[in-house]
Amino acid sequence: MKKNVSAILILVGAVAFSLASCAKGGNTIKIGGIYPLSGNVAVYGVEAKNGVQMAVEEINAAGGIDGKMLELVAEDDEGNPEKTINAYKKLTTKDRAKIIIGSLTSGCTQAFTSLAQAQKVLVVAPAATMASITDAGNFIFRVCFIDPFQGKVGAKFASADLGAKRAASAAQLASRDAGATSRLGAAGPGAVRRKTSRSASTWIVLPRPMSSARHAPRPRLASRWSQASPARW
Repeated sequence: MKKNVSAILILVGAVAFSLASCAKGGNTIKIGGIYPLSGNVAVYGVEAKNGVQMAVEEINAAGGIDGKMLELVAEDDEGNPEKTINAYKKLTTKDRAKIIIGSLTSGCTQAFTSLAQAQKVLVVAPAATMASITDAGNFIFRVCFIDPFQGKVGAKFASADLGAKRAASAAQLASRDAGATSRLGAAGPGAVRRKTSRSASTWIVLPRPMSSARHAPRPRLASRWSQASPARW
């Protein structure tokens, strides 16, 4: 937690300092924050907002940036890309924020990056791991690892440290993540689909085709998987 807060502290201070000289009048630099503060992924949004707020308070307690105080104006996008765009427009027009920290998920962040780039609004994504997020331009940044890198590191750890030889990937598929649906749907004969609810499913993707679904390994939640013996997979 301390490392995350420190990273956000450095981030907020750096971007605010870069814009402090451009601020006209007033003694406050507004920073817009877009997070899922309600909805299915609210736990992540609340943590991110609290971390940024802590950083802002630490910077202000130390005298601010070039004598100006920071103010975080947070908006809730509920993990919905359409609401993310609305939050962005409100923050950049009504609140006149020139720095946006957010959103949390890749889909929500990607919804407004092109607009932000066109308007030269600085965006820093705390947790958007989709590799193409920063392709929008030189005003778009992130402070997390991208998906391909995490996949390679995870595979290396599983093989070298855990001695695992087989792998399974589980994902909750809901209407908000059509991309995951298409990727798993193309997994081929090694993909086993198990219905878990009306709006979501669990997919287990195996490394090779199987003769029937009954031979698939029993689905486990991520927390249980991490505790299971690799040999059982």
